[in-house]
Amino acid sequence: MIIGSNRSVVFKKLAELKKNIVNQCPICHGDDPGCRCHVLMLMYEATAAANVPAKFWQAKVTDFGVGQEHNPVVQDLKEKWSKLIFQVKDTIQNIPLIIVSGANGTGKTMLASILLKAAAMQGISAQYILFNQLISLHYSREDNREEVLERLHACDLLVIDEFGKEYTKTNQLGEIDTTSAIANYAKFVAESTLKTRSDAALTTVIVTNDSVDELKAKYGGPGRSVDSILDATTTVILYHAGIDFRKVQF
Repeated sequence: MIIGSNRSVVFKKLAELKKNIVNQCPICHGDDPGCRCHVLMLMYEATAAANVPAKFWQAKVTDFGVGQEHNPVVQDLKEKWSKLIFQVKDTIQNIPLIIVSGANGTGKTMLASILLKAAAMQGISAQYILFNQLISLHYSREDNREEVLERLHACDLLVIDEFGKEYTKTNQLGEIDTTSAIANYAKFVAESTLKTRSDAALTTVIVTNDSVDELKAKYGGPGRSVDSILDATTTVILYHAGIDFRKVQF
């Protein structure tokens, strides 16, 4: 399920991959549906259907932290994430919530995308969405709104990126106004999504710049389930220190 305005990018990339992988296959030249080229193409189509960002379709865990191979934090993250991916079916059966928290450019979305891709390629229902897109979807008037929300709430693995980076207003002191209508919309969507998926024992990955305490301050409070859901998190990966990998020159 491709969400957002990147449909043209996705379809263009799929067409390029089909040309390079299937049509130019040195073994079958695209004529044998059982050839590895067709199997590989099906995997990319599953990745696209999961809405994985196109720039991470071919990413691997070994791509994470290039230039920081001797950094123990990076090595520890690679080992932990490799285990989650290698045992992806166990991951979605046993870990209800994974929080990937860190500074901008530290590779959070890449790691989440690699996990999502591994799940999709094994036939696991998986979806990626930005938190802003999820908020917009809740208040959309599109005819298929309910159907899309149902698929997001019911998929085995849901990655919500940029959690906590929704548009916010500030008060006169320059602090985020947690009582504004926008903040209340975000609280409702966070509560609705996390509670629905938690009650159904479905795995959610939150990708965020915030710590658990900061997430609680934004989305928790009296009468909400977010606090207890975040407290029950079994895997929290925090890495706020380090290099901005987006600025590394390859």
